[in-house]
Amino acid sequence: MRRRGFVGVAISALVIASSAHAQVASSYNNPVVPEVTQKPLAGYDNGFILRSADEAFALKIAARSQFQHQYRNIRQAGQVDTNTFVMRRARFYLLGTIFKNFDFSLWLNHGTHPTAPSNTYWWADMTARIVPEFNITAGMTTMPIDRFGETSSGKYAFVEAPITATQEDGIQDRTIARQAFSNPETLGIRLWGDISRFHYILGVGNGDARQIFNQTRAFAYGARVWVDLIGNPGYDETDFAYTETPGFAIGAGTSFDPQDATDANINNVTLNWAWTSSGDMILKWRGLSLLGEAYFRRAKVTTGNFTLDDFGYRGQVGYFVLPKKLELVARGVQIYREGPDNNVYEFGGGLNWYIEGHNIKLQVDYSRLKDYDATIGTGGIATDRFRTMLTFQI
Repeated sequence: MRRRGFVGVAISALVIASSAHAQVASSYNNPVVPEVTQKPLAGYDNGFILRSADEAFALKIAARSQFQHQYRNIRQAGQVDTNTFVMRRARFYLLGTIFKNFDFSLWLNHGTHPTAPSNTYWWADMTARIVPEFNITAGMTTMPIDRFGETSSGKYAFVEAPITATQEDGIQDRTIARQAFSNPETLGIRLWGDISRFHYILGVGNGDARQIFNQTRAFAYGARVWVDLIGNPGYDETDFAYTETPGFAIGAGTSFDPQDATDANINNVTLNWAWTSSGDMILKWRGLSLLGEAYFRRAKVTTGNFTLDDFGYRGQVGYFVLPKKLELVARGVQIYREGPDNNVYEFGGGLNWYIEGHNIKLQVDYSRLKDYDATIGTGGIATDRFRTMLTFQI
C-alpha cells in the first residue's frame, strides 16, 4: 500500500511538472504582445477629415461654391432689367475638435449678390461643449431670434433667403429706414443647450451688428427656444431624409438691438432701439415639409419720441415627387411696415434637383415681388425674378 501511494504521488508530480512545462513553452512560443496604439483615421464625412483613434482630436477640410444666374424683369417704364451671373458664395472651411470637448471653425467667404457689392471676410468661432444642457460659443455669431437664422445657406429650399431676412426699407425720402427681421452677424457670445426635447440659445453681441468697435457702448441681446413635439425635424428646410415618422417642432424668439442709427432720409431721424419677436413651426414627413414664421418689431424713434410697429410672415411648402431627388417648393412672404409706402411681398415657386444630395444640387425658382417703398405714391414696383443656382460642396 505504501508503494502504491508513493507511485500515485510520483505520477501526480509528473503530471503537474509536465503541465507547468507546457504553459512555459506556450508562453515562450506565443508571447503576450502589448496593445499597439491605433493609427489616426482619415476619410470623408461631409468634408475631408483626419481624426485621432480616440476621437479627441479631429480636423475637417470642406468647401462650398454656389454659382448663380439671375434675371429680373422690372415691370415699370424707365427701369432697367438685370440679367447676370454671380458667384453667390465661395467658402473654404477648417473645422476642428481638440481635447474632445472643444470645437472651432475658421472659414473664408467670398460672395456677390446682384444688389450688393462683392465682399470677402473671415469667420471664426470657438465652442466649449461642457454638457449637453449647457455649452458656450464665442466669436462671430448670429444673434438668435428665428428658425431661419439657424439654417445653413447650403440647405435652403429656395435659391435665396426670403425677404423677411433680406429686404431693408428706406431707399426713398419720407420713410424711416428699417432693417429686415432676421438678425445680422456680429461678434458676441452664445449659451446653448439641449434638454431632452427642449432646446435654447441665448446670445449677446455688439449693438447694431458692429463687428469691431461697439461705439454705442450697448450690447444687443437675443434668445430663442424650441420644442420637438414629435420626432426631430432639425433645421434643414426640406425633408430630404424622407422621414418615415412625422417630425413637428414649434419655436419662439426675441431680440433687443440698441441701434442708434441715423437715417439721413428724414432730417437725420435717429432710431433709438428695435425690439423684435418671432414665432415658428415646422412639419416634416415622407418628403413633405411645411414651414411658417411670423415676426413683430417695435422701433423707437428718438426724434419726435414715437414708435413704429412692423409685421411680417413667410409660409413655405415643399414636396419630393421623387424621394431624395426631385422636389417642388412654394412660398409666400409679406412685410407690413408702419408708415407710408413701406410694404413689400414675395410669392413664388421652384424646383430642386438633388444630384448628389445637398453636396451637388441644381435649384430653379421664380418669384413675383412688389416693393411699395421703391416708388412713393405710385403703387410700388413689380418685378418678375428668375433664378438658377448650382451648389457644389465637399
